[in-house]
Amino acid sequence: MRKIFIWGTGRFADQIVKNGVHAEIAGYIETYKTKECYQGRRVFLCTEVVDEYEAIIVTSRHSNEIYIEAKRHKVDLEKMIFFFPCTYVEAADKLSWIKKILGENNFLTAFAYHMSRQRQYF
Repeated sequence: MRKIFIWGTGRFADQIVKNGVHAEIAGYIETYKTKECYQGRRVFLCTEVVDEYEAIIVTSRHSNEIYIEAKRHKVDLEKMIFFFPCTYVEAADKLSWIKKILGENNFLTAFAYHMSRQRQYF
């Protein structure tokens, strides 16, 4: 089974798990670690993630800041899925992969949110 990490330990992370992901959650990531464990899984800093994984799902609204932090620490940016819009990422070319990881409910929710936010930029 695919292994993923979820970046964030708040209500959006909970919602994604509740909606169902098509992968094993290997752990959670926090930009500034505030806890050791969340939902029965270990919490990591991005610099601590060393296992093989297929994706990191970013559930925080602070997508741009997280992208910069991940880039600074040489996290594989191609494996990151931003649930909320990120200025630095164009995900259109990997939508089928994203849908496989997120599952139908999460994918539709993220897509709807991206489309509603996109109107603000025009």
